[in-house]
Amino acid sequence: MDFSVLHSLSVPCCIINSSGEIVFRNESFTVLTGSSESSELTLDDSHELFNEYRKKIALNFSKTLSGLDTRFFVVLKGHNNKKIPAELYLYPMLIENERSIALIIRPVEDRVVSFDRSMQNPNEHTSLYDYSPCPVVTVDTSARLVRISSSAENYFGTNRDFALENPDCFLTFFTSYCSEKLKAAVVDICNGSKSFVRINDLKVNTKTGVENSCNAALYKIDSDINGHDIEIVFEDTTRLKMLESKLSKMNRVQIFSDMTKGLLHSFNNLINVIINRSQMLSQLTDKPNILDGLQSINESAVDAATQIRRIQEFITSDSVEYNQGSVEIIELVRDAIEFASIHFKVERKEKGRSISISKQYYTKARVAGNLKILREIVVSMIFRISSYIGQSGAVDIELKKDDDIIFTVSVKRGLVDNDPLETGEDFLPEIELRRIADKINVRIIEEESADIISLSAVIPAKMIVTGEDSAGNSDKQKIRDCDILIVEDEPALTEILYELFDFMGNRVIVHEDAESGLNEFKNGHFDIVISDYGLKGMTGTELLTEIRELRETTLTVLLTGWMIDDIKSYNKQIDLFLQKPFQIEVLLNQIALKLAEKKNKLK
Repeated sequence: MDFSVLHSLSVPCCIINSSGEIVFRNESFTVLTGSSESSELTLDDSHELFNEYRKKIALNFSKTLSGLDTRFFVVLKGHNNKKIPAELYLYPMLIENERSIALIIRPVEDRVVSFDRSMQNPNEHTSLYDYSPCPVVTVDTSARLVRISSSAENYFGTNRDFALENPDCFLTFFTSYCSEKLKAAVVDICNGSKSFVRINDLKVNTKTGVENSCNAALYKIDSDINGHDIEIVFEDTTRLKMLESKLSKMNRVQIFSDMTKGLLHSFNNLINVIINRSQMLSQLTDKPNILDGLQSINESAVDAATQIRRIQEFITSDSVEYNQGSVEIIELVRDAIEFASIHFKVERKEKGRSISISKQYYTKARVAGNLKILREIVVSMIFRISSYIGQSGAVDIELKKDDDIIFTVSVKRGLVDNDPLETGEDFLPEIELRRIADKINVRIIEEESADIISLSAVIPAKMIVTGEDSAGNSDKQKIRDCDILIVEDEPALTEILYELFDFMGNRVIVHEDAESGLNEFKNGHFDIVISDYGLKGMTGTELLTEIRELRETTLTVLLTGWMIDDIKSYNKQIDLFLQKPFQIEVLLNQIALKLAEKKNKLK
């Protein structure tokens, strides 16, 4: 490519390839650098800002190769080591498909008229104090303020003129403990024991009362007035500390969630024993007062089990699929209301905030699909609307059906507080609520009028179940003359299951770990295998999978108090899945129903 036209420029110009080599220089450039072709134009390595200029060149060279015009000021060293203050202009070029740079040099004599501001007045550090993104101050040997940058003025929330007129105010920017650390660091630098000091985790007092955090780097600089001063560069770490605190809270929440899951599992087993034992004892007595007592125990245990199930469903991951059947929409809404009510009860006790819920149901339709997500949507809507209420008030809930099911939560304008208390409105953030609603094609509609603020969820008609067969539990069949293997590590529940099936005329063998249970199955012939999920050696799903591979006709039943994420993937290996705690009648009816289905398939 012919660059001869560049010789007509009165300013020095050269072409640099992507490797940094000069491939062309015009006549003015040669005059500047010397007549020899090998003469070089370099940075003035004796200049106090030599390293800073090196960074500038590297940064802008890279920017220009990426297609940006750049310009900057440097001090060069030319022919005979002559210092050349200059403005450099870099323009991107494409030469034979190779990225290159056109460099134009404009020597300057007066920096004040140049676009360079880094050394207009070196003694005042103009560039550092006017353009530094980090807060910077200079203090004297007594830690009195001498100079303050614009960024520091904003960070500390003070007026620069006021601060300079009141130099003792600098240490008041910090807590008393941190101001003592700063004073000690200034003393160490002034007496020569340290040349540089870094202080972490300083606490800054702001006018808003919010405590900011920062790190500080202190070092000595020359001063015409005091001989030397201390310059301090601050690094704002407030956001970092907030993120660390949030992460720590998330970790604690995760630990608490894991502990809660284990605790709820233990409660499930305990309640299961209470329910099953009370039901069995009811069959052994006809005394009304004892029957009433057992019935009361059973009802209380069932109520506790329902509460536990609600909590479990809301703390498990979205991938849990055990609840993908169908349910009356009223029952799902009741679950959500009970879950929200737990939070409202805590608020009433701790904050004196009283929230009530009024309900109007105009449909009993059943819905199917991802019921966990639907429950989360309903709960989040209740929390979101309740957040508008201040100290007390009522949330109105309406459930009706047209082609779709419309679930609406509203609050009357008269109850809306301009500064409501924090509540559970972040159960699902607004953007997250809409995101997960989209996953199951539920539309969220917000409406405001002069009277109410409302939030509605439109549950599509395709989620509505029609003509569902509910005859399963009414088909009561007896289970007798069967060989049954029970693998359960909860002794009390094992005893109940053994007594139950033995009393009905079955041959029952029990084991508490998976390995011994599997060996027993291999050495025998069993019609039914009932297994817990959390076993020693392997999970209940793994055990039943191996059993199904050994004998396809065996009825497999999984019982668990845990929430299982991938239970749906075991449909071919597990005939019946029951969540603990369960009713004995439900267990027997479901097993009898599954046995009948297997017999019909074999005919």
